[in-house]
Amino acid sequence: MFPTAKIYVSASFLLSECLEKIFSYLIDKNFSHNIYTSMSMKNIHSCTLVSRHWCRISSPFLYAYPFHYFCRLADSVSYSSGHLQYFKLIRTLLSCIPKSEIEQIKSSNSSNTSNTQKLTSKFIISSTFNYITFIRGLILDKIKILYNPYTLFIYRNLWLPSYNAYNITEDQFSKISIPIINHLVRFLCKHCNDLTTLQFKLKIQNNEIFNNLIESLSFKDYNGRNKLGNLKELYFINDITSKNEKLPQNFYLALSNSKVCNLNLLYNENISTIEEASSLSKFISLQKKLQHIILSEDKLDIFLGDNIGDNYYVVLSSLSSQSESLKVLELKYIPFNKINGKALNALCSLKNIRELKIYMCRAISDNLNSWAKNLSRLEVIEFMAYYFPTISEEFLVQLIRSSSKTLTKLVLHYKRAQDQSTRIFQQILNLNSLIHLELPKIYSYELIHIFKSCTKLVYLSTILSDDEPWENFRDLGKFIPITLRTIQFKEMHNLVFSSTELKYFLEECVNSDSNLMYLEIVGNQHVVLWVKPITEVSSERGLVSPDFQILSKLNSENFLLDNEFLINIIESLKFNDYNRKNKLYNLKELYYISNKYGKYGEICSSSDDLYSVLSNKICNLNLLYNDKINSIEEANSLSQFISLQKNLKHIILSENIYNLEQIYNDDIIDDNYNIIIESLSTQSESLQILEFNHIPFNRISEKGLNSLYLLKNIRELRFCRCKDINDNLNSWAKNLTKLKVLEFGAYYFPMNSEDFLIQLIKSSNSLCKLVLDYKREQDQGFQLFKQIPNYLHSLIHLELPKIFLSELILIFKSCTRLVYLSMILSGDGLWEGNFSNLGKFTPKTLRKIQLKGIENLVFNSNELKYFFKECVNNDSNLKYLGIVKNCDDLINQEYFDIAKEFGVELIIV
Repeated sequence: MFPTAKIYVSASFLLSECLEKIFSYLIDKNFSHNIYTSMSMKNIHSCTLVSRHWCRISSPFLYAYPFHYFCRLADSVSYSSGHLQYFKLIRTLLSCIPKSEIEQIKSSNSSNTSNTQKLTSKFIISSTFNYITFIRGLILDKIKILYNPYTLFIYRNLWLPSYNAYNITEDQFSKISIPIINHLVRFLCKHCNDLTTLQFKLKIQNNEIFNNLIESLSFKDYNGRNKLGNLKELYFINDITSKNEKLPQNFYLALSNSKVCNLNLLYNENISTIEEASSLSKFISLQKKLQHIILSEDKLDIFLGDNIGDNYYVVLSSLSSQSESLKVLELKYIPFNKINGKALNALCSLKNIRELKIYMCRAISDNLNSWAKNLSRLEVIEFMAYYFPTISEEFLVQLIRSSSKTLTKLVLHYKRAQDQSTRIFQQILNLNSLIHLELPKIYSYELIHIFKSCTKLVYLSTILSDDEPWENFRDLGKFIPITLRTIQFKEMHNLVFSSTELKYFLEECVNSDSNLMYLEIVGNQHVVLWVKPITEVSSERGLVSPDFQILSKLNSENFLLDNEFLINIIESLKFNDYNRKNKLYNLKELYYISNKYGKYGEICSSSDDLYSVLSNKICNLNLLYNDKINSIEEANSLSQFISLQKNLKHIILSENIYNLEQIYNDDIIDDNYNIIIESLSTQSESLQILEFNHIPFNRISEKGLNSLYLLKNIRELRFCRCKDINDNLNSWAKNLTKLKVLEFGAYYFPMNSEDFLIQLIKSSNSLCKLVLDYKREQDQGFQLFKQIPNYLHSLIHLELPKIFLSELILIFKSCTRLVYLSMILSGDGLWEGNFSNLGKFTPKTLRKIQLKGIENLVFNSNELKYFFKECVNNDSNLKYLGIVKNCDDLINQEYFDIAKEFGVELIIV
């Protein structure tokens, strides 16, 4: 085996052709199947950071489809990370434009503004590559964001940092920003010479701009080649709202004249006029091998459009020109009742369709039956409607009948009343190759017939009928296909089967050697139960079982999910697999939320509890999360379960915050947590992370607290809103000498806990992260703050409540390894005039400072400037200053400019 270092060196000098092949697999090839699906840049972006060689090879892949990373970016203005990244992309693309062109735009428009400054060369940064030449996919339907003056104004420091203007208004800035954006868009269209994907949304206010874009896209490149000759996917959304306004240049006519004829996919949304329909029809006919067509209308136009029938007569007739190549056809909001029979008959020539998707179309009648008879090669049928009567039952029956030998996926979504469409359900029994099935409401006898007939089924989603009692639900396990891995029951407001019936159902699945892995029960708005059993993955050792999570929650007030329901599931899961191995033996993480409280706080009875069921089956956990203990019986079983573990490293004990008052008044809680706390000592050697959430320590006996003394190997300790941690824990604190992380959260200053926290800090001088989160009045806890500079010289991450100037200076002087600091500056007036001096003491390692709870700035812009200046003189590495403010209009543009001058990013939250 080669040393790791040698492998790394070799990988960094792989042949360019080899790296290109690898990077091509990191681009998601499925992003284009949905016009609103975003790509992820994470993997390919990481490759650009490996070395210069990797950066040179991977950058063309990263910028091939740059706008696809932001497909779901909202048009509205918001301070989201997506908007920040989007305008950073715009800044990068602007850097590819010759500087003289940008300067000319600024100079020609600056005469219309006041308070402006000339562009200085020191702020002009040339791009590493000409990224625009890398672009293969262009999305122009986000132009609405770019042409929003307010959006451009608030993000101006991101996308146009070279333009310095103090106290400029939005209106003044728009006189420069809009011309620059116009130039950028034209530049993109002119210099993107090898596009494979183009997405266009026709909602540009200025028709001249639109016409210029079309002309720029239509020109040939510098080698005389058609720039759109390799275009494979085209998305066009006609979003002109006024039917009376003068239309810009015809989009498809321009593309036809440019000889765009190699499309694989065409998406068109809305046809406004017969002229548009004719040009679209001609464009479709010009294509050599069109494989995927999506035709969509506005859902309102299917009722209001008078000429829509004539439009689609022209378009549907042209589809016959693609009869040999067309494999996928999607129709959305198309009003078939307004299309004449001759146009519908033209569809009969489309015999090679493999996937047919009909979404919310209106009035599909028997006129399409002859086409359905010809569709004998369908592999996917998806049909969605509001109600069943909006489609001809005979058409769907004929579709399923014709493709019974080839269909692998069937999706039927509509509101089914009683036993409507029984003929359609009967046809499903003939689909022997079906793998994926989604159905509306179904009856028990129908489901049993499907299980018996569709023996290759892998995924099933349906709604169990509430018109009948599901007394025979347990018997379904006898008929379930061996291949079925996922079952989803939708719209279940009330369980139609009991926990006992579910138990027998799962037992029958096991006895039938079923591969069922997921059972999901979903209400209208909430998932009420999600059971994710172990899955099998291959490895060098054969089959192993990864992490397993169980979550039981009360998400709906309409029905109560008690523990008995969950227990019956676990009892079925704990059976041995077909190799007689314990299926839960390799379980590493277990999360359990006990929710036995009803709507008004009453405790619901249960015959058993989770941990007693799992005991003797699970002993290899690394992490255990338990939320709520309701009885002494539960506490005993949890205690025994903890004691059985061989190497438990992470324990989280929590109580429900909403039931704290009840817990504080409940005497039973004493015994419950005495038992649990004492059992932790059985994991004293392995336990490294311990978390307490909302635990009332005042109800735990001294014996229970003293048992914590044995936990000496803890590396991370967290307390969140626990009650009354007092001096009884000091002896334990003295033993915690290996702590790396300490986090403590409370509503108010924990006076009773101060000695305990002081002792913790004194004992753990190796602490690298400290978080103290509570409301500090005046100088409360000043003794606690003194310990930080005295003992924590290895501290890297520090979060504090209100802090005073003198305290912060001492921390800066002593904690010389700090990288992150978050705090609230005191409002005692001492910061004014002294804030600038802090830069002298800032640790060189400190990269980010966050100031929280700012209501009034305690320093002005001049003091901020001198603070940054002192940081620079001190060779500080400060890169970020975050301000979390509680009111508006505290920070003006001058603060951002000062931060930028010193290479610091100012972040306002």
